[in-house]
Amino acid sequence: MIYWLLEKLFGNRDYSGIDKDKMQEWLLANSLDMGFIGYFKYRDLAILKQMGQGLRQEEYWKLVGQRHELLLLAGKVKEAKDLAERKKKVELTYKT
Repeated sequence: MIYWLLEKLFGNRDYSGIDKDKMQEWLLANSLDMGFIGYFKYRDLAILKQMGQGLRQEEYWKLVGQRHELLLLAGKVKEAKDLAERKKKVELTYKT
């Protein structure tokens, strides 16, 4: 019964239409955007300040999850930037 309920809630996800190249382009564009960098710094600091205010355990762990997600997004942005730089180096290597 529980398995059926979980399958109904989470099982019908269709991820076949995701364009990974477009996603990488978007991540790369964010790595160069000062607005994204500013948002990341602001949100990270805001979360850290909230965590230091002596919250209930439930609220604290929500903030831990939010910060984790923010750091994962920043990591994906950095990966896309590094990948683009590696591709550029390879292209330059083969052109000469």
